Amino acid sequence: MHILPGDLEAELTFLAARDWIGLQAGPMVLLDIGGGSLEIASGRGRTPDFAVSLPLGVVHLTWEYLDHDATPTPEQLRRVRRRVRHELRDVTARMQWEEPRTAVATPRNFHRLGRLCGAAPARRGVFVPPPLDRHDLKAGLRRWPNCPRPHGPSCQVSPPHAHASA
Repeated sequence: MHILPGDLEAELTFLAARDWIGLQAGPMVLLDIGGGSLEIASGRGRTPDFAVSLPLGVVHLTWEYLDHDATPTPEQLRRVRRRVRHELRDVTARMQWEEPRTAVATPRNFHRLGRLCGAAPARRGVFVPPPLDRHDLKAGLRRWPNCPRPHGPSCQVSPPHAHASA
């Protein structure tokens, strides 16, 4: 088995999203969160001008900062937010400079966040507009820690392997 480097995964996912959405979408940013990492890529053309992989995956952060069987405490959530803000500081500055017009987010974790923020269920079809504003996003993020944690293969990564799952 060969594990792709995170930056290459970000580039390839950007290429797939660009192929699907097309150049008419204009400058685009791609966010791809998994268990071990968060990939971000952006660009104005067919290929990304910028691609990065950060250790901000759902399982990775859970293992590092949260008790696995309990609802996170406010202090634990503050520590996670601090870590995420620190990791995203330079990337955020780059994204503001790039001024993407289109954002593409994958996979299920972003879908779940969208549903928490009021997006229509997938069964209504892919052409239902998925409006998401900052107010809805903040409200959804406040509800997220109290939601039941999913159980399944994607959540059963042992701490030493969380980095390699990206």
